[in-house]
Amino acid sequence: MILLFSPNDSTKTVLINDSNLVDFNTNQFIKGTNSNDDHFGLKLKNGFVVKIYYSIERNNCVIQNPGISILLNHEGELALEMNIIPIDSIKFSLYNELQKKKEIKSKKISLFLSNAVPTDSLNKVAINIIEGYTLLYSELANELFHKKICELNLQQINELKKIMPFQIHLKDSTQF
Repeated sequence: MILLFSPNDSTKTVLINDSNLVDFNTNQFIKGTNSNDDHFGLKLKNGFVVKIYYSIERNNCVIQNPGISILLNHEGELALEMNIIPIDSIKFSLYNELQKKKEIKSKKISLFLSNAVPTDSLNKVAINIIEGYTLLYSELANELFHKKICELNLQQINELKKIMPFQIHLKDSTQF
């Protein structure tokens, strides 16, 4: 199942440290990454590494994709599709949103961060996003292959990734 969410081995990995805030504007996530890369591995506090895409442009023109928007502010408050919800309930809300968007070509999640966000909140959001995707992947594994997700082979996992790609795009909310 880790293959659904992890970057490849050559991807730069960044650890969420124990400081209270992560400051997006310092670009601490992408220091040392290859300038050709559009993603990095974010190592969560549980040791799991998740692939995160990033966008650091700051302009006033933002093209909205038919994906899912999650906003996390400096106080650790979260909004999913402009509805404020508790972080711990995001996996079920995200699962419901992903269900609605099954037929939409772009299913990416845009995670908009304010200037600085609590590291604990960012960690919880990332874990809950993974859990929301896992709910849907489990359902798809059963529907398509009549198997539990942990019983899938590499070819079946790749098929799931084509149907419902795992994409978190990290963006700076100050560009709005």
